[in-house]
Amino acid sequence: MLVGQRVVHSVLKDGTVAAIRGTASGEIRIIVRFDKDLSDTALKSFTPAALSEYFVELTLPPLEGFDVFQAKYLEQQRQKEAREQAVAEFATLKIKYHAARYADSSPLSPLCRILLQLDSGERLTPDDIDWLEKEHLNGVLGHFYEQEAERTGDRWNLVKAGSNWRKAKDPHRALHVTDSVMIFDAKLNSALLTVRGGAMRDLKHLREAERLAFLAIDTNPASHYAYSLLGALCFQTGRPGEGDRYCQKAEELGASAHQSNADIEEAIRRSEKAERKRTAEYLIKKDPHRYHWAKRYLS
Repeated sequence: MLVGQRVVHSVLKDGTVAAIRGTASGEIRIIVRFDKDLSDTALKSFTPAALSEYFVELTLPPLEGFDVFQAKYLEQQRQKEAREQAVAEFATLKIKYHAARYADSSPLSPLCRILLQLDSGERLTPDDIDWLEKEHLNGVLGHFYEQEAERTGDRWNLVKAGSNWRKAKDPHRALHVTDSVMIFDAKLNSALLTVRGGAMRDLKHLREAERLAFLAIDTNPASHYAYSLLGALCFQTGRPGEGDRYCQKAEELGASAHQSNADIEEAIRRSEKAERKRTAEYLIKKDPHRYHWAKRYLS
Protein backbone atom coordinates (compact mmCIF):
# COMPACT_ATOMS: atom_id res chain seq x y z
CA MET A 1 0.00 0.00 0.00
CA LEU A 2 1.53 3.31 -1.10
CA VAL A 3 -0.17 5.45 1.58
CA GLY A 4 2.12 5.64 4.64
CA GLN A 5 5.24 4.71 2.69
CA ARG A 6 8.38 6.71 3.45
CA VAL A 7 9.89 8.48 0.43
CA VAL A 8 12.98 10.57 -0.36
CA HIS A 9 12.72 13.46 -2.82
CA SER A 10 15.85 14.59 -4.67
CA VAL A 11 15.36 18.15 -3.36
CA LEU A 12 12.74 18.12 -0.59
CA LYS A 13 14.26 15.06 1.08
CA ASP A 14 12.39 12.79 3.51
CA GLY A 15 8.60 12.54 3.58
CA THR A 16 5.59 10.24 3.85
CA VAL A 17 2.85 9.51 1.31
CA ALA A 18 -0.27 10.97 2.99
CA ALA A 19 -3.00 10.22 0.43
CA ILE A 20 -3.88 9.32 -3.13
CA ARG A 21 -6.58 11.49 -4.73
CA GLY A 22 -8.22 12.00 -8.07
CA THR A 23 -9.00 15.32 -9.73
CA ALA A 24 -12.19 16.33 -11.55
CA SER A 25 -10.40 15.56 -14.83
CA GLY A 26 -9.57 12.05 -13.64
CA GLU A 27 -5.87 12.69 -13.01
CA ILE A 28 -4.22 10.82 -10.14
CA ARG A 29 -2.36 12.90 -7.56
CA ILE A 30 -0.11 11.54 -4.78
CA ILE A 31 0.04 13.76 -1.69
CA VAL A 32 3.36 13.74 0.22
CA ARG A 33 3.98 15.30 3.62
CA PHE A 34 7.64 16.26 3.99
CA ASP A 35 9.44 16.15 7.30
CA LYS A 36 11.27 19.43 6.70
CA ASP A 37 8.95 22.21 5.53
CA LEU A 38 10.73 24.27 2.86
CA SER A 39 7.66 26.31 1.85
CA ASP A 40 4.31 27.45 3.25
CA THR A 41 3.09 23.90 3.66
CA ALA A 42 4.57 20.49 4.21
CA LEU A 43 2.06 18.90 1.81
CA LYS A 44 2.95 18.58 -1.85
CA SER A 45 1.06 17.00 -4.72
CA PHE A 46 2.71 14.86 -7.41
CA THR A 47 1.66 12.82 -10.41
CA PRO A 48 2.82 9.19 -10.60
CA ALA A 49 5.27 10.23 -13.35
CA ALA A 50 6.79 12.91 -11.14
CA LEU A 51 7.24 10.39 -8.34
CA SER A 52 9.24 8.15 -10.63
CA GLU A 53 11.37 11.05 -11.90
CA TYR A 54 12.16 13.00 -8.72
CA PHE A 55 12.00 10.46 -5.92
CA VAL A 56 14.56 7.92 -4.86
CA GLU A 57 14.10 4.88 -2.64
CA LEU A 58 10.48 4.59 -3.81
CA THR A 59 8.94 1.61 -5.49
CA LEU A 60 5.62 2.46 -7.18
CA PRO A 61 2.88 -0.15 -7.34
CA PRO A 62 2.09 -1.57 -10.77
CA LEU A 63 0.56 0.99 -13.15
CA GLU A 64 -2.66 -1.00 -13.39
CA GLY A 65 -3.19 -0.25 -9.67
CA PHE A 66 -3.46 3.42 -10.52
CA ASP A 67 -5.75 2.59 -13.44
CA VAL A 68 -8.15 0.82 -11.07
CA PHE A 69 -8.05 3.73 -8.63
CA GLN A 70 -8.66 6.20 -11.44
CA ALA A 71 -11.64 4.23 -12.80
CA LYS A 72 -13.17 3.92 -9.33
CA TYR A 73 -12.69 7.62 -8.65
CA LEU A 74 -14.25 8.65 -11.96
CA GLU A 75 -17.26 6.41 -11.31
CA GLN A 76 -17.71 7.93 -7.85
CA GLN A 77 -17.53 11.40 -9.39
CA ARG A 78 -20.08 10.43 -12.05
CA GLN A 79 -22.49 9.14 -9.40
CA LYS A 80 -22.00 12.25 -7.26
CA GLU A 81 -22.68 14.56 -10.21
CA ALA A 82 -25.77 12.51 -11.15
CA ARG A 83 -27.11 12.81 -7.58
CA GLU A 84 -26.47 16.55 -7.49
CA GLN A 85 -28.17 16.98 -10.87
CA ALA A 86 -31.19 14.96 -9.72
CA VAL A 87 -31.51 17.03 -6.53
CA ALA A 88 -31.28 20.26 -8.54
CA GLU A 89 -33.87 19.03 -11.06
CA PHE A 90 -36.23 18.04 -8.23
CA ALA A 91 -35.87 21.49 -6.64
CA THR A 92 -36.71 23.13 -9.97
CA LEU A 93 -39.77 20.92 -10.43
CA LYS A 94 -41.01 21.72 -6.91
CA ILE A 95 -40.92 25.43 -7.75
CA LYS A 96 -42.58 24.89 -11.14
CA TYR A 97 -45.44 22.85 -9.66
CA HIS A 98 -46.01 24.93 -6.51
CA ALA A 99 -44.59 22.34 -4.10
CA ALA A 100 -41.56 24.24 -2.77
CA ARG A 101 -42.74 23.88 0.83
CA TYR A 102 -42.30 20.09 0.62
CA ALA A 103 -39.28 19.51 2.85
CA ASP A 104 -37.85 16.27 1.46
CA SER A 105 -35.21 17.13 -1.17
CA SER A 106 -34.36 13.52 -2.03
CA PRO A 107 -34.97 12.46 -5.65
CA LEU A 108 -36.11 9.13 -4.17
CA SER A 109 -39.18 10.74 -2.57
CA PRO A 110 -42.65 9.92 -3.98
CA LEU A 111 -43.12 13.57 -4.95
CA CYS A 112 -40.10 13.55 -7.26
CA ARG A 113 -41.51 10.61 -9.24
CA ILE A 114 -44.94 12.25 -9.39
CA LEU A 115 -43.54 15.57 -10.63
CA LEU A 116 -41.43 13.85 -13.27
CA GLN A 117 -44.54 12.05 -14.53
CA LEU A 118 -46.55 15.26 -14.47
CA ASP A 119 -43.80 17.14 -16.31
CA SER A 120 -43.73 14.52 -19.06
CA GLY A 121 -47.53 14.66 -19.46
CA GLU A 122 -48.22 11.26 -17.90
CA ARG A 123 -51.43 10.64 -15.96
CA LEU A 124 -51.27 10.18 -12.21
CA THR A 125 -52.73 7.11 -10.55
CA PRO A 126 -55.51 7.25 -7.94
CA ASP A 127 -52.88 6.34 -5.34
CA ASP A 128 -50.75 9.30 -6.44
CA ILE A 129 -53.74 11.63 -6.13
CA ASP A 130 -54.58 10.27 -2.67
CA TRP A 131 -50.97 10.80 -1.57
CA LEU A 132 -50.94 14.39 -2.82
CA GLU A 133 -54.22 15.09 -1.01
CA LYS A 134 -52.88 13.65 2.25
CA GLU A 135 -49.75 15.80 1.90
CA HIS A 136 -51.93 18.85 1.10
CA LEU A 137 -49.98 19.46 -2.11
CA ASN A 138 -52.91 21.23 -3.73
CA GLY A 139 -50.78 23.22 -6.17
CA VAL A 140 -49.57 19.97 -7.73
CA LEU A 141 -53.17 18.76 -7.94
CA GLY A 142 -54.19 22.05 -9.53
CA HIS A 143 -51.62 21.51 -12.29
CA PHE A 144 -52.69 17.90 -12.72
CA TYR A 145 -56.38 18.69 -13.16
CA GLU A 146 -55.54 21.47 -15.61
CA GLN A 147 -53.60 18.92 -17.65
CA GLU A 148 -56.50 16.48 -17.42
CA ALA A 149 -58.92 19.12 -18.70
CA GLU A 150 -56.63 19.78 -21.65
CA ARG A 151 -56.04 16.08 -22.34
CA THR A 152 -59.62 14.84 -22.04
CA GLY A 153 -61.70 17.92 -22.77
CA ASP A 154 -63.68 17.22 -19.60
CA ARG A 155 -64.38 20.65 -18.09
CA TRP A 156 -65.25 19.17 -14.71
CA ASN A 157 -61.51 18.88 -14.23
CA LEU A 158 -61.41 22.69 -14.24
CA VAL A 159 -63.75 22.69 -11.24
CA LYS A 160 -61.33 20.36 -9.43
CA ALA A 161 -58.37 22.48 -10.54
CA GLY A 162 -60.01 25.68 -9.31
CA SER A 163 -60.89 24.13 -5.96
CA ASN A 164 -57.31 22.97 -5.47
CA TRP A 165 -55.89 26.36 -6.43
CA ARG A 166 -58.09 27.92 -3.77
CA LYS A 167 -56.73 25.44 -1.22
CA ALA A 168 -53.22 26.29 -2.43
CA LYS A 169 -53.93 29.95 -1.56
CA ASP A 170 -53.90 31.04 -5.19
CA PRO A 171 -57.40 32.44 -5.89
CA HIS A 172 -56.17 34.33 -8.96
CA ARG A 173 -55.21 31.02 -10.60
CA ALA A 174 -58.59 29.59 -9.56
CA LEU A 175 -60.34 32.45 -11.36
CA HIS A 176 -58.15 31.97 -14.42
CA VAL A 177 -58.85 28.26 -14.87
CA THR A 178 -62.61 28.61 -14.27
CA ASP A 179 -63.06 31.45 -16.75
CA SER A 180 -64.96 29.26 -19.24
CA VAL A 181 -68.61 28.98 -18.19
CA MET A 182 -70.52 26.69 -20.57
CA ILE A 183 -74.15 27.77 -21.03
CA PHE A 184 -75.46 24.40 -22.21
CA ASP A 185 -74.38 22.52 -19.03
CA ALA A 186 -76.21 23.91 -15.99
CA LYS A 187 -74.48 21.71 -13.41
CA LEU A 188 -71.02 22.51 -14.74
CA ASN A 189 -71.95 26.17 -15.02
CA SER A 190 -73.07 26.25 -11.39
CA ALA A 191 -69.95 24.46 -10.17
CA LEU A 192 -67.64 26.85 -12.02
CA LEU A 193 -69.56 29.86 -10.72
CA THR A 194 -69.34 28.51 -7.17
CA VAL A 195 -65.57 28.06 -7.39
CA ARG A 196 -65.26 31.56 -8.83
CA GLY A 197 -67.42 32.90 -6.02
CA GLY A 198 -65.19 31.20 -3.47
CA ALA A 199 -62.09 32.69 -5.11
CA MET A 200 -63.66 36.15 -5.01
CA ARG A 201 -64.37 35.58 -1.33
CA ASP A 202 -60.71 34.67 -0.79
CA LEU A 203 -59.78 37.97 -2.44
CA LYS A 204 -62.26 39.78 -0.13
CA HIS A 205 -64.50 40.85 -3.02
CA LEU A 206 -67.54 39.81 -0.99
CA ARG A 207 -70.25 41.50 -3.04
CA GLU A 208 -69.01 39.87 -6.23
CA ALA A 209 -68.71 36.54 -4.40
CA GLU A 210 -72.35 36.82 -3.28
CA ARG A 211 -73.48 37.74 -6.79
CA LEU A 212 -71.77 34.66 -8.20
CA ALA A 213 -73.30 32.46 -5.48
CA PHE A 214 -76.82 33.66 -6.38
CA LEU A 215 -76.05 33.14 -10.07
CA ALA A 216 -74.85 29.59 -9.34
CA ILE A 217 -78.11 28.87 -7.48
CA ASP A 218 -80.19 30.27 -10.35
CA THR A 219 -78.22 28.10 -12.78
CA ASN A 220 -78.63 24.91 -10.74
CA PRO A 221 -81.01 25.19 -7.75
CA ALA A 222 -80.23 21.59 -6.76
CA SER A 223 -76.55 22.27 -5.93
CA HIS A 224 -75.82 22.42 -2.21
CA TYR A 225 -72.35 23.89 -2.83
CA ALA A 226 -73.71 27.26 -3.96
CA TYR A 227 -76.06 27.45 -0.95
CA SER A 228 -73.13 26.61 1.36
CA LEU A 229 -71.07 29.43 -0.16
CA LEU A 230 -73.95 31.89 0.16
CA GLY A 231 -74.59 30.85 3.78
CA ALA A 232 -70.92 31.27 4.66
CA LEU A 233 -70.88 34.74 3.09
CA CYS A 234 -73.90 35.77 5.15
CA PHE A 235 -72.31 34.53 8.38
CA GLN A 236 -69.07 36.29 7.48
CA THR A 237 -70.82 39.61 6.91
CA GLY A 238 -72.83 39.54 10.14
CA ARG A 239 -76.13 38.15 8.85
CA PRO A 240 -76.44 34.91 10.84
CA GLY A 241 -80.20 34.53 10.29
CA GLU A 242 -79.81 34.56 6.50
CA GLY A 243 -76.71 32.42 6.69
CA ASP A 244 -78.54 29.86 8.83
CA ARG A 245 -81.37 29.56 6.28
CA TYR A 246 -78.98 29.03 3.39
CA CYS A 247 -76.92 26.47 5.30
CA GLN A 248 -80.09 24.58 6.24
CA LYS A 249 -81.04 24.55 2.56
CA ALA A 250 -77.59 23.21 1.71
CA GLU A 251 -78.05 20.37 4.22
CA GLU A 252 -81.47 19.56 2.73
CA LEU A 253 -79.77 19.24 -0.67
CA GLY A 254 -76.99 16.96 0.59
CA ALA A 255 -74.41 18.91 2.56
CA SER A 256 -73.38 17.28 5.84
CA ALA A 257 -73.94 18.96 9.21
CA HIS A 258 -70.23 18.48 9.89
CA GLN A 259 -69.30 20.39 6.74
CA SER A 260 -71.83 23.13 7.50
CA ASN A 261 -70.34 23.57 10.98
CA ALA A 262 -66.86 23.83 9.46
CA ASP A 263 -68.05 26.38 6.87
CA ILE A 264 -69.78 28.47 9.55
CA GLU A 265 -66.77 28.47 11.88
CA GLU A 266 -64.45 29.47 9.03
CA ALA A 267 -66.87 32.31 8.18
CA ILE A 268 -66.77 33.50 11.79
CA ARG A 269 -62.96 33.49 11.75
CA ARG A 270 -63.00 35.62 8.60
CA SER A 271 -65.52 38.14 9.98
CA GLU A 272 -64.93 41.36 11.91
CA LYS A 273 -64.80 41.16 15.71
CA ALA A 274 -68.25 42.73 16.34
CA GLU A 275 -69.90 40.47 13.77
CA ARG A 276 -68.02 37.47 15.17
CA LYS A 277 -69.54 37.96 18.62
CA ARG A 278 -73.04 38.58 17.27
CA THR A 279 -72.92 35.43 15.16
CA ALA A 280 -71.60 33.34 18.08
CA GLU A 281 -74.45 34.55 20.31
CA TYR A 282 -76.97 33.67 17.61
CA LEU A 283 -75.62 30.12 17.20
CA ILE A 284 -75.40 29.36 20.93
CA LYS A 285 -78.94 30.59 21.48
CA LYS A 286 -80.23 28.46 18.61
CA ASP A 287 -78.48 25.19 19.46
CA PRO A 288 -75.92 25.27 22.34
CA HIS A 289 -75.09 21.59 21.85
CA ARG A 290 -74.39 21.66 18.10
CA TYR A 291 -72.62 25.01 18.21
CA HIS A 292 -70.78 24.60 21.53
CA TRP A 293 -67.55 25.59 19.80
CA ALA A 294 -68.96 29.09 19.18
CA LYS A 295 -68.32 30.01 22.83
CA ARG A 296 -64.69 30.72 22.02
CA TYR A 297 -65.79 33.62 19.80
CA LEU A 298 -67.84 35.44 22.47
CA SER A 299 -64.96 37.49 23.84
